[in-house]
Amino acid sequence: MKKTLITLITIILFAGNVLAQTFNDVETGTWYYDYVEQLVINGVIDVTDEFRPNDTLNRAELTKMVIMAINGLDEYEYINIPTFDDVSVDAWYFDYIEAAAQLGIVSGYKDESGNLTGVFGPGDIVNRATATKILVNAFGTTINTNPGSVFPDVTQGAWYYNYVVTAYNNSFINGYDSGYFGPADGVTRAQAAKMIVNFMGEQIGEPIGEQIEEPVENPIEEEEEPVEEEEEEVVEGTPAEANTASISEMNLLSGSSEQFVARYNFRGLYEGFNIQTLTVVNDVVGDNLGDDLSNSPAIKNITIKYPDIDGMLQTRTSSFSANGSVKFANLDFYAQRNEDTFLEIYADLNSFSEIGESLSGEVIRLGLQNVNNSTSTFKAVGAISSNTLTFGSGMLILSGDTPDTFVVRKSVPSFSINDTDSNLLNGENVLIGFTITADDAGSIGFGRITFDVSVSDSAGADLALSNFKFYRSSTYLDDEVNIYDATGIADVSPAGGGSISNGLSSVVVSFNEEETVSAGSSSTYYLKAEAVSVNSSDQISSRIKTDDQAAMLTGLTANNNENTGRIYVNGDATDGIFVNANDFCQTLDTARGIIWSDKSADNHSYPTINACAVTSGSGSYDWTNGYLLDVSSLPLVTISR
Repeated sequence: MKKTLITLITIILFAGNVLAQTFNDVETGTWYYDYVEQLVINGVIDVTDEFRPNDTLNRAELTKMVIMAINGLDEYEYINIPTFDDVSVDAWYFDYIEAAAQLGIVSGYKDESGNLTGVFGPGDIVNRATATKILVNAFGTTINTNPGSVFPDVTQGAWYYNYVVTAYNNSFINGYDSGYFGPADGVTRAQAAKMIVNFMGEQIGEPIGEQIEEPVENPIEEEEEPVEEEEEEVVEGTPAEANTASISEMNLLSGSSEQFVARYNFRGLYEGFNIQTLTVVNDVVGDNLGDDLSNSPAIKNITIKYPDIDGMLQTRTSSFSANGSVKFANLDFYAQRNEDTFLEIYADLNSFSEIGESLSGEVIRLGLQNVNNSTSTFKAVGAISSNTLTFGSGMLILSGDTPDTFVVRKSVPSFSINDTDSNLLNGENVLIGFTITADDAGSIGFGRITFDVSVSDSAGADLALSNFKFYRSSTYLDDEVNIYDATGIADVSPAGGGSISNGLSSVVVSFNEEETVSAGSSSTYYLKAEAVSVNSSDQISSRIKTDDQAAMLTGLTANNNENTGRIYVNGDATDGIFVNANDFCQTLDTARGIIWSDKSADNHSYPTINACAVTSGSGSYDWTNGYLLDVSSLPLVTISR
């Protein structure tokens, strides 16, 4: 009740613009002014001459601010036996840290086995990930990771993932202008003021993140669980490690600048070292990078980002050579001893207007060369021993995941599932509703979309689906589509009279004329069917077929890239989206579930279709399958009785 009253009073004060400057170093007009004054009004911080907005907080200072922000020490049960060995009873922060421990907000450091060490580290600088976790715990924020992380440096598996994503999804925090969160960066007192105000539910402006200088990427140890530093065992012949972090495969839009494609992690095991030379390659074949280089017209420049010996972010940009590699020499990239140090690789892509139809569908895979190295392609010098480290000599190990592949497109569609009635009825039912959105870069065309439909007849009483219909919004696409059960090769449209029953079926919706979603717009679709003999506990589950998501096209003799071609050319199985296909509508096993186009061909056209057969030679070469479309993450839609 006390907190609610203060909140209401505060809102009135801000509405009247009557706040006066409290601290000499927090001037009106600064982005953090209102947040600092808000904490003064709520009694969270003490009034002194200076606030020191740009100073970083330590763990004791943040803990006090958090305790004062929730309910002070009102419900604190004083004890004279410290919970932590490094928090003495006569320290100014003792009561606040003990209160936080009693409330389960903090628990102190753990060793590498996960056991509590009894150490809190009150004077340790608190980073953004740590601060976020403490605030989520303190305010009892329900963990919500849907949608997932928008930050490239906040990935699943990181101890702070749930906390950062939850705080972001509740608009309590934000990242830097670059799109990164910076979990390892120290939290300034100004940043902490804004975070606390947002968590208190007294939003004043945008989530934290603006007007913050871009940091150097540095990794962090878990807030409550960093490992106490010990001397690293010297491993002969292994003074450094480099590991790739998994970067999700995806479609990239042509014309993108600084597209993040790979991150490498370096750690000096018994000495720091300077990487002077390294080589970035494009190699889309096999597991090794560097043994089969290929140039790509889609790539304009490669940019690498790394810290120097002072931890300052350095950026170098260069263009690929004709063989698909770029060597960066005379670097001041420094990998610290016993600390993870990141190197990031970015790509600038040529625009579609610069390259034309030969660009769309281009496959790229960028990473550090890890075969065929010499000191001319990779060279690192140890800080102590001055030994030269090279790949392939036992001196440097490159391990981890192979960098993923990317496909450059003129435009890319995105999919989302719509809310529909979950009740299964005798009569017509909506099996699945979904929306397709085309990127602003260009329109998207569709030739075919396939669905997995699972019928669960619990009572064995002849539950069946028939009279399938496909709608664009409320418009029934009758003569514009063909609907087949590809498993049984049956026409399940009202005109065909076929049906599906208990078990899994693949229902194909193919378009007689190209279905277009215009650039920057969305179209909503519904697959409907009539159910008969519905009984208690019967259910039907549907989803967009995902088989094509990881199925890259190969072997086409199209005039641009192996991942694009014609939908089907009779008599030439290597020239179309179908392999040994008999017709456009029905075939499933040898054809593609999703057929779409980014309309990148100079003369884009839809094939001529007559009774589901494609006329030989018709249609353009810019059609592809569902490769890298993110449809497997879409939820299954289930309706039940």
